Amino acid sequence: MKIVSGLAASSILFLSCAALAQTSTFGQRTSQEKIFKSEGKTYMVLPAKLAVDGFVRKVLPSPDGKFLFAVVYSKDDTWLKSRLTSRPQTELQSQYVLYNIETSESKILSTFSSRSARDPMQWLPNSQGVLISIEVEEGRGIYVMSKDGSMKPLAGVGDKERITNMIPIGENFVTLKQHFLSATETAMSLQVYNQSLELTKSHVLPNNIGPHVTALPNANAVQLMTKDQKWISVDIDSGNQGQLGAFVRIHEDRPRFQSLITPEELLLIGGWDQNLYTLQSASPSSGAKEHSDPRNHAPISDTDFAVVSKDSFQSGIVPGDQYVWHIRERGLYLSEVVESKVIISTTPTGPDEKLILTNIAKMVATAIMIYAADHEEQFPTIENWTEKIIPYLKNRPIMEGFVYMLGDKHLKDIKDPAKTVLGYIDGKDGRAVAYADGHVKWEKHEPPLSSLR
Repeated sequence: MKIVSGLAASSILFLSCAALAQTSTFGQRTSQEKIFKSEGKTYMVLPAKLAVDGFVRKVLPSPDGKFLFAVVYSKDDTWLKSRLTSRPQTELQSQYVLYNIETSESKILSTFSSRSARDPMQWLPNSQGVLISIEVEEGRGIYVMSKDGSMKPLAGVGDKERITNMIPIGENFVTLKQHFLSATETAMSLQVYNQSLELTKSHVLPNNIGPHVTALPNANAVQLMTKDQKWISVDIDSGNQGQLGAFVRIHEDRPRFQSLITPEELLLIGGWDQNLYTLQSASPSSGAKEHSDPRNHAPISDTDFAVVSKDSFQSGIVPGDQYVWHIRERGLYLSEVVESKVIISTTPTGPDEKLILTNIAKMVATAIMIYAADHEEQFPTIENWTEKIIPYLKNRPIMEGFVYMLGDKHLKDIKDPAKTVLGYIDGKDGRAVAYADGHVKWEKHEPPLSSLR
């Protein structure tokens, strides 16, 4: 059985992207609103997928946007139960887990006692590994954990020494090392590493240097703040120091999106707004849960929000602005953000027909999958599917011509979603076929499809 909604695809009036975005007040947001606008473009948030199972404590996206490094307590609740007793029976274990965004694969790099392992400090600037402060048989130190799980100590950093942030300067990596001489006295030095993390230079600094190192624009040098709030420059080759009148700002590519968790525990995503970020940074008592990462602050216009999740408590935008990661009560999830491209056309033919119909089929299929995700993986019935999907798509004409075929199936009952037809749109030269795993492909005309029920 099949139901065609409205007119044939060849006679559809294909609307612009702007028609997809609907306005509503901040307080009326629901988990159905998956579309938002930013800088004149319309974006859709795809259903979240589980990236890492377990109780996730910390997440670090790699600078190249290809990996997530997560610290996970456990994959069951044994440790939770033990910690509720007066004398825990088991020692809490932490797992370092690497998730590959491109392949959707995760692997446990290592397992440590939570007493010995601290949260990861940061990714290396070249995304080749993560800096971790950890206690091993040789003592506590700073180690580099590679993406294959191997570890090696960071050269030039001893047991009673720590480093701050590490930044790239040309072909080098630079960090600030702190050597604790006593409870009140700390010696400081600027450490310079090559791409292989070999220590090439170490420059002694005044002991009153602040905790972070920042690049000095257009120079092979860094800028550091003294504890009396004066700025100095340090050449990374010679170690020569100079006085700066003030901090020299660095031009950084701002993210396109921001994420925010509301007091109602809705995770929202919208376009970046520097004014709101500045306002929220100065007002910690604002209505949203604060995050240290500026990517986590919400856009100023509540008409430009989309809902990613309704039960997340920590989130961030992956570099590259294609994904938003979020932690729920159990598990790390990843939601893709895609641009909704709908071309204005009344008679799509040839190459345009393939592009237009494939885009529309993808949008309708995505809305259907979001509905299923919100209804315990139950797909809508054929009889009234358009009424159930319209709150997700916000555009009834876009569904006209889409033949929905799956019916009220549950995702667990579909043996092979990648080969199960969700629906299609017919064109003159072929059809855009959507499958139950969300992918869409263009197929040349063949005999009518039959539902794979």
